Amino acid sequence: MVYFLDGVILMKLAELVGPLKQLDVFSKLSDEQLMMIIEGADRVVFHPGNVMIEDGQSGDAAYFIVVGLVERLAQPDVGRTREHFGHGILVGEMAMLVDHVHASTVRAKSEVKALKISRSMLYQIMGSDPAIADSFIQTIKSRLNIMVERIKEIDATLEAAESASFETAMAVH
Repeated sequence: MVYFLDGVILMKLAELVGPLKQLDVFSKLSDEQLMMIIEGADRVVFHPGNVMIEDGQSGDAAYFIVVGLVERLAQPDVGRTREHFGHGILVGEMAMLVDHVHASTVRAKSEVKALKISRSMLYQIMGSDPAIADSFIQTIKSRLNIMVERIKEIDATLEAAESASFETAMAVH
Protein backbone atom coordinates (compact mmCIF):
# COMPACT_ATOMS: atom_id res chain seq x y z
CA MET A 1 0.00 0.00 0.00
CA VAL A 2 1.36 3.43 -0.91
CA TYR A 3 0.87 6.59 1.13
CA PHE A 4 0.07 9.64 -0.94
CA LEU A 5 -1.20 13.19 -0.53
CA ASP A 6 -2.47 15.40 -3.33
CA GLY A 7 -1.50 12.70 -5.80
CA VAL A 8 2.17 12.71 -4.73
CA ILE A 9 3.55 9.34 -3.68
CA LEU A 10 5.53 9.79 -0.45
CA MET A 11 6.23 6.38 1.02
CA LYS A 12 4.72 3.06 1.85
CA LEU A 13 2.38 3.18 4.84
CA ALA A 14 4.56 0.65 6.65
CA GLU A 15 7.42 3.17 6.58
CA LEU A 16 5.41 5.35 8.99
CA VAL A 17 5.34 2.67 11.70
CA GLY A 18 8.92 3.35 12.84
CA PRO A 19 8.51 7.11 13.28
CA LEU A 20 5.20 6.64 15.14
CA LYS A 21 6.77 4.03 17.39
CA GLN A 22 9.36 6.63 18.46
CA LEU A 23 6.59 8.66 20.10
CA ASP A 24 5.94 7.87 23.76
CA VAL A 25 2.18 7.56 23.30
CA PHE A 26 2.57 4.89 20.59
CA SER A 27 5.80 3.22 21.76
CA LYS A 28 4.15 0.19 23.39
CA LEU A 29 1.94 -0.66 20.40
CA SER A 30 2.80 -3.45 17.98
CA ASP A 31 3.54 -2.77 14.32
CA GLU A 32 0.15 -4.28 13.41
CA GLN A 33 -1.67 -2.00 15.87
CA LEU A 34 0.16 1.03 14.50
CA MET A 35 -0.75 0.01 10.94
CA MET A 36 -4.43 -0.04 11.96
CA ILE A 37 -4.07 3.54 13.22
CA ILE A 38 -2.13 4.67 10.14
CA GLU A 39 -4.65 3.11 7.76
CA GLY A 40 -7.55 4.70 9.67
CA ALA A 41 -5.99 8.17 9.75
CA ASP A 42 -6.93 10.89 7.28
CA ARG A 43 -4.21 12.24 5.02
CA VAL A 44 -4.22 16.04 5.16
CA VAL A 45 -2.24 18.89 3.63
CA PHE A 46 -1.75 22.33 5.15
CA HIS A 47 -0.29 25.22 3.20
CA PRO A 48 2.03 27.81 4.76
CA GLY A 49 0.08 29.94 7.23
CA ASN A 50 -2.83 27.46 7.58
CA VAL A 51 -3.89 26.99 11.20
CA MET A 52 -3.95 23.33 12.21
CA ILE A 53 -4.87 23.82 15.87
CA GLU A 54 -6.27 26.99 17.40
CA ASP A 55 -5.79 28.25 20.94
CA GLY A 56 -9.02 28.11 22.94
CA GLN A 57 -10.76 25.78 20.49
CA SER A 58 -11.76 22.23 21.30
CA GLY A 59 -10.06 19.53 19.30
CA ASP A 60 -10.91 16.02 18.24
CA ALA A 61 -7.70 14.89 16.56
CA ALA A 62 -3.92 14.87 16.65
CA TYR A 63 -1.68 15.48 13.65
CA PHE A 64 1.40 13.40 12.94
CA ILE A 65 3.71 15.52 10.79
CA VAL A 66 5.01 13.41 7.90
CA VAL A 67 6.56 16.23 5.87
CA GLY A 68 6.95 19.93 6.59
CA LEU A 69 7.49 22.43 9.37
CA VAL A 70 4.95 23.74 11.90
CA GLU A 71 5.07 26.58 14.40
CA ARG A 72 3.48 26.53 17.85
CA LEU A 73 2.42 29.89 19.22
CA ALA A 74 1.86 29.66 22.97
CA GLN A 75 0.42 32.18 25.35
CA PRO A 76 3.23 34.39 26.75
CA ASP A 77 2.46 33.24 30.32
CA VAL A 78 3.10 29.60 29.33
CA GLY A 79 6.79 30.26 28.78
CA ARG A 80 8.31 29.96 25.34
CA THR A 81 6.06 31.78 22.93
CA ARG A 82 7.21 30.32 19.61
CA GLU A 83 8.53 26.86 18.78
CA HIS A 84 9.14 25.11 15.46
CA PHE A 85 8.68 21.40 14.82
CA GLY A 86 9.27 19.20 11.82
CA HIS A 87 8.47 15.72 10.59
CA GLY A 88 8.00 12.95 13.12
CA ILE A 89 6.21 15.16 15.64
CA LEU A 90 2.68 14.64 16.95
CA VAL A 91 0.71 17.82 17.72
CA GLY A 92 -2.61 17.96 19.55
CA GLU A 93 -2.02 14.59 21.18
CA MET A 94 -4.54 15.01 24.03
CA ALA A 95 -7.38 15.79 21.61
CA MET A 96 -7.10 12.37 19.99
CA LEU A 97 -7.77 10.75 23.37
CA VAL A 98 -10.16 13.00 25.32
CA ASP A 99 -12.22 16.18 25.05
CA HIS A 100 -9.61 18.90 25.06
CA VAL A 101 -9.35 22.67 24.61
CA HIS A 102 -6.06 23.64 22.99
CA ALA A 103 -3.72 25.95 24.92
CA SER A 104 -1.78 27.13 21.88
CA THR A 105 -2.08 27.66 18.15
CA VAL A 106 -0.20 25.48 15.68
CA ARG A 107 0.15 26.59 12.08
CA ALA A 108 2.03 25.41 9.03
CA LYS A 109 5.31 27.20 8.31
CA SER A 110 5.80 25.28 5.06
CA GLU A 111 3.61 22.87 3.17
CA VAL A 112 2.75 20.20 5.74
CA LYS A 113 1.60 16.69 4.95
CA ALA A 114 0.21 14.93 7.97
CA LEU A 115 -1.85 12.06 9.30
CA LYS A 116 -4.93 13.29 11.12
CA ILE A 117 -5.62 10.79 13.91
CA SER A 118 -9.18 11.49 15.00
CA ARG A 119 -10.58 10.52 18.37
CA SER A 120 -13.58 8.80 16.80
CA MET A 121 -11.36 6.62 14.58
CA LEU A 122 -9.04 5.84 17.47
CA TYR A 123 -11.99 4.86 19.70
CA GLN A 124 -13.24 2.52 16.96
CA ILE A 125 -9.85 0.85 16.77
CA MET A 126 -9.63 0.61 20.57
CA GLY A 127 -13.05 -1.04 20.55
CA SER A 128 -11.78 -3.73 18.19
CA ASP A 129 -8.45 -4.12 20.03
CA PRO A 130 -8.73 -3.30 23.76
CA ALA A 131 -4.96 -3.79 24.15
CA ILE A 132 -4.52 -0.46 22.34
CA ALA A 133 -6.76 1.27 24.90
CA ASP A 134 -4.81 -0.39 27.71
CA SER A 135 -1.54 0.89 26.22
CA PHE A 136 -2.86 4.47 26.19
CA ILE A 137 -4.13 4.09 29.77
CA GLN A 138 -0.70 2.88 30.92
CA THR A 139 1.05 5.78 29.15
CA ILE A 140 -1.30 8.35 30.68
CA LYS A 141 -0.98 6.72 34.12
CA SER A 142 2.81 6.88 33.86
CA ARG A 143 2.70 10.56 32.87
CA LEU A 144 0.36 11.35 35.77
CA ASN A 145 2.69 9.60 38.22
CA ILE A 146 5.59 11.72 36.95
CA MET A 147 3.46 14.85 37.30
CA VAL A 148 2.48 13.92 40.87
CA GLU A 149 6.14 13.43 41.80
CA ARG A 150 7.04 16.82 40.31
CA ILE A 151 4.22 18.49 42.26
CA LYS A 152 5.46 16.84 45.47
CA GLU A 153 8.98 18.16 44.78
CA ILE A 154 7.64 21.67 44.16
CA ASP A 155 5.53 21.48 47.31
CA ALA A 156 8.55 20.39 49.37
CA THR A 157 10.64 23.23 47.92
CA LEU A 158 7.92 25.77 48.72
CA GLU A 159 7.55 24.43 52.27
CA ALA A 160 11.30 24.70 52.81
CA ALA A 161 11.34 28.25 51.46
CA GLU A 162 8.38 29.28 53.63
CA SER A 163 9.99 27.71 56.70
CA ALA A 164 13.31 29.44 56.01
CA SER A 165 11.54 32.79 55.50
CA PHE A 166 9.62 32.37 58.75
CA GLU A 167 12.76 31.42 60.70
CA THR A 168 14.68 34.35 59.19
CA ALA A 169 11.85 36.75 60.06
CA MET A 170 11.68 35.44 63.63
CA ALA A 171 15.46 35.74 64.10
CA VAL A 172 15.40 39.40 62.98
CA HIS A 173 12.73 40.37 65.51
